[in-house]
Order: sequence, then C-alpha cells, then structure tokens
Amino acid sequence: QERCQWDLEKKFRVWQVVEEIQDEVLADLISQGFVNEERFAKHFASGKFRIKKWGKKKIQLELKKRQISNYSINKAIEAIEDEEYDLTLQQLIQKKVKVIQAKNEFEKKQKLAQYLYSKGYENERIWNAIHSNDNE
Repeated sequence: QERCQWDLEKKFRVWQVVEEIQDEVLADLISQGFVNEERFAKHFASGKFRIKKWGKKKIQLELKKRQISNYSINKAIEAIEDEEYDLTLQQLIQKKVKVIQAKNEFEKKQKLAQYLYSKGYENERIWNAIHSNDNE
C-alpha cells in the first residue's frame, strides 16, 4: 500500500522510534523510491474517487491533512477525468434521489445538495448536475 511521509512519521511516533533513526529511514525510503509523494497523491485520489465516490474538494482536504504539497495535490486532482467525474456525480444523484424523504421538491434538492457537498463535490457543479437531472 502506498504511504506518504506523514503516515510513516505517525507510525514512528506510535512505535516511539528515535528521531534521528526516523530521519535516516525516511531519507532511505525516499531516495530508493519506496515513498513518493506525487505517486501517493495520485493513488489516494484515484482510490477515494473510484471506490468511495469522493469529490475533488474532499480529496484535496485529506491530502492537505497528510501534508502533501500543492503541486502533488494538483497533479492528483488533474488525473481525475472530467467526464468520469460528472458521470459519477450523476450516478450519486440518481441513487440518492430515490431514498431522500422530503416534504417538497425544494427540500429534496437541498438535502441532495448537502449530501453531495459532504462527499466533497463543488457547489457550482452540484447545482448544475441537479438542474440537468431535472431536465431529464
């Protein structure tokens, strides 16, 4: 499984590894290509998008939490194709709209938008997808 430097440092703290040894081991892992931030970010983004159906905003936040550079985060987000992203968003809408209980159409759309926002999708993209789903 791909790991980032932040994950490894966290494990080292749990195992109470001396800091000098941590630095040495991390440097070796990085120099030998076992730890690669950009590769980790791409795998992380791809997995969270395809398996958990996370949106780009949530993926970005999680990568930032793991102290991944903006460069690597941007590369990972760019690797998600817009067509597949929009298709996934539409599939989430179609699935969720069947189970939402609401008093009226406005409340239904609000609940749907809140769900999609919590999955990490962008506001503008959410509302465009909801409105295009109305027209179908």
